[in-house]
Amino acid sequence: MTLKECYDSFGGNFETAKKQMIKEEIIDRFVLKFLDDRSYTKLIDAVNEQNYEDAFKAAHTLKGVCLNLSFERISNSVSILTEFLRNKKNDEVDRFTCDNLMQSVTWDYNEIISSICSYRDSK
Repeated sequence: MTLKECYDSFGGNFETAKKQMIKEEIIDRFVLKFLDDRSYTKLIDAVNEQNYEDAFKAAHTLKGVCLNLSFERISNSVSILTEFLRNKKNDEVDRFTCDNLMQSVTWDYNEIISSICSYRDSK
């Protein structure tokens, strides 16, 4: 699997990543580092604890990382979640809506992780 094929498999934009990072070696390094990023885990933990202020921070961080890597599909789903959580106190968050938005983020995240692992293992 090539790096471009990896991006294609999870809805990333490889051409944008190339414009931002110039060299494929740099993209490769940061894509593989994404496997160690803890933003998603922090997001899951915060949502499970119904600590939506921390969930917002984690979602915002994950959104930034994904935007920088041109992971477009998850950037979109986590952006929606981030805006949903923005400026809300814990008792103001509709749990059902939050859970639905998290399902979308989780689907996209798992797809990325699976693709990156396949890419890494094919090297």
